[in-house]
Amino acid sequence: MDSVAALVADSFFLESEIYVKQGMFDIQEYSLVKYDAFFEKHGITKEIFIQNVRYYITHNKYAGLLINKIDEIVEQRVSALRDSLEVVR
Repeated sequence: MDSVAALVADSFFLESEIYVKQGMFDIQEYSLVKYDAFFEKHGITKEIFIQNVRYYITHNKYAGLLINKIDEIVEQRVSALRDSLEVVR
C-alpha cells in the first residue's frame, strides 16, 4: 500500500504540473510524454498502476487507509516545498 500511495502522490504532483503547462504546450501530447516518463521512472505500466489503485479503492477496508497515506505524503511534500521557499526569501 505504501508504494501505491507514493505513486498516486507522485501522480498528483504530475497532474499539477500538467495543469500549469496547459497554455504552453499541446497538453494531450505533453501529458502522454510525462506519464510515459512517470511509468518508466517507477518501472511499471499504466495497466499495473490502474490495477493497483483499483484494488485499494474498491476494497472498503483499504480505501480510507490509502487516501490517508496519500494525503500524508502530499502534505509532507508540500510542507517541505514551503519550507524551502521560506529559506530562499
